[in-house]
Amino acid sequence: MSSVNEIRANANQILRQASELQNANMFGPPKKKKNSSEHSSVKLDELIESARHVYERMVQLHPEEAGNWIRYAHFEMKNGDVARARNVFERAVKKVPLADDEEEDDGAEQLFEAFAEFEQWCKDAELCKLEIEVALSR
Repeated sequence: MSSVNEIRANANQILRQASELQNANMFGPPKKKKNSSEHSSVKLDELIESARHVYERMVQLHPEEAGNWIRYAHFEMKNGDVARARNVFERAVKKVPLADDEEEDDGAEQLFEAFAEFEQWCKDAELCKLEIEVALSR
C-alpha cells in the first residue's frame, strides 16, 4: 500500500509543478526573451510526460483500482488530450473487476460513471465546436 501512496505523492508533485508552469505561462508577466517561453513550454511537456509515466506505473501496479484510472483520464482531459483520456478509460474498463455483491465497494461503477460523463462532455464539446463553426461561417 505504501508504494501506491509514494506513487500518488510523486504524481501530485509532478502535477503541481506542471500546473504552476502552466499558470505562469498563461497568467504571468510577458516574457522578455523568446527562449525563456520556449524553455518553459519544453519543461511543461517534460513534466506532463513524467506524470504520464507515474500514472502508467500506478495503473500497472494496481490495475484493479478504478480511482487511479479515473485520475489518470482526468489528467489527460485537463491537458486537452481527449484521445489519450479515452484510451485510458477503455483500458480501465478491461482491468477493473466488477463487484461480487452489492456490499462491496464497486470501483467499476465509479469507472463507468466517469467514462459516461467523459463521453457526454465530448459530445457536448463537439456540439459547441460545430455551433461555433456554423456561427463563424455566416
